[in-house]
Amino acid sequence: MSKCNMPGPETTVHGIVRDTSTGLPIPNLQLEVVSLYGSTQKGNKDYTTVTTKADGSYYLKFTPEINVTYFIYPIQENYTTFSSTHIILGQDNNINLNVYEMINLNIHLTNNSTQNKNTFSLWAEGSYFISEFGIYIPNPIKVDTLVKMSLPHLSSYTLQSEFSDYYSPSTAPIVFKKVIFLGKVDTTVNVVNP
Repeated sequence: MSKCNMPGPETTVHGIVRDTSTGLPIPNLQLEVVSLYGSTQKGNKDYTTVTTKADGSYYLKFTPEINVTYFIYPIQENYTTFSSTHIILGQDNNINLNVYEMINLNIHLTNNSTQNKNTFSLWAEGSYFISEFGIYIPNPIKVDTLVKMSLPHLSSYTLQSEFSDYYSPSTAPIVFKKVIFLGKVDTTVNVVNP
């Protein structure tokens, strides 16, 4: 513990962690208390990390440094949350987390258009989530590339690819859309633009 910060009041955090896509509780998910700046709260590790039980519940008691803002987040790979997780020190905090299980998706993007465009962007838009990927390619007539995105599972997405001319931004872009459903084990999707 830093010499500049004195121990704060004993604080408890508890709640239920659920999968945003299914609404079901998530068991065996590791959570961690982190400071405002993203560094792990210093102290006994037993008080700063916790694993959810079979019903998705968790309970954590710790003594923080005073005058530091803390949050609780999942620390396992491929899990994230956009829930407000601010912990009020010295109180019993009931923080239920809606968590996204992310899938590392490979999108094989093929553009068969014969128009000479030199830039493409790719968006994936779903109910709760928007991801964007952009790249500049010098003067391709045909694009055949692999794009990697991390998206929540068990959701529908509209993949929109947009091809434009970097040197003539006023020129209308070519826009293609494809609707996909990302299942629990899907890792690759093919997008072929006519």
